[in-house]
Amino acid sequence: MFDAQTLQKSLHSMPMVPDLAAKVLFMVEDRQSFSFADLEATISGDPGLTAKILKIANSAFYSHPREIAKLSTAISILGFNTIRSLVLLVTVGKAFENNRSKPFFQQYWRSSLLTAFRAQELALLTKRESLAEEMFTGALLHNIGQVPLHDADEQAYNSLLARAFETGVPLAQLETEVYGTDHKTLGAQVLDSWNFPPLYVDVALEHGNENIVSAHKTAIVLISTAGFLTAAAQRPGTLQLSQIAGYLNHLNLEVPVLEAWNVEFQQRIETLPLYLECRSLFLRC
Repeated sequence: MFDAQTLQKSLHSMPMVPDLAAKVLFMVEDRQSFSFADLEATISGDPGLTAKILKIANSAFYSHPREIAKLSTAISILGFNTIRSLVLLVTVGKAFENNRSKPFFQQYWRSSLLTAFRAQELALLTKRESLAEEMFTGALLHNIGQVPLHDADEQAYNSLLARAFETGVPLAQLETEVYGTDHKTLGAQVLDSWNFPPLYVDVALEHGNENIVSAHKTAIVLISTAGFLTAAAQRPGTLQLSQIAGYLNHLNLEVPVLEAWNVEFQQRIETLPLYLECRSLFLRC
């Protein structure tokens, strides 16, 4: 039987992502006020984070003629936005590393990473380059509200996930029936408690909605589309783009273009060096 107090306890015991992550997010949003040197100084205060970012940079961008040995070099080569994504990946991965072997988290992070890469590329495909890295971060964390629901009662929540998968009923609908709340509402609370910018809070709250009221509608539509494609890939033969016609109209994205891109994405993602490096932060491969 569902216990509301247990859920609240689970919510309040969520791992805290270091303040550094939120600071970097705001720095990247306000580029006019911060320089590469400011970003380097902020990150370099955490030697472990710096070392992991350099490892990912060298492994994922192995075509670079020389080893990337300094954080300043990594920032100048990869840019503010890519470094921001790596900071989030490393800090979130570290915060949840104690749970990474559990089946729920294996599936959760695999789905989240695939959605993040899809959302990033969808931004480029629809000529919204300025949103690409924000889409990566937003998609990575858009389902974070599932974590406290799972932690409150692993067996019950795993059963609910299986029911949503088998029936096709929206997960948020089933969650509301059982818990009186859903992972969207809880996700927004988590990201707000982490002091993340409003864009990411809104993405968590409204992803998958038909009627989006946030000022960040395009970002939410991009991530919702990416999430829809990731979910469909887990159930071969179930892709029905007519279900997201409103999203595609908003993005001015034609169905044949999206279908062709989606096939190409699925063929290459599992061999993409950056994806493989990011996956190693969360998954036991």
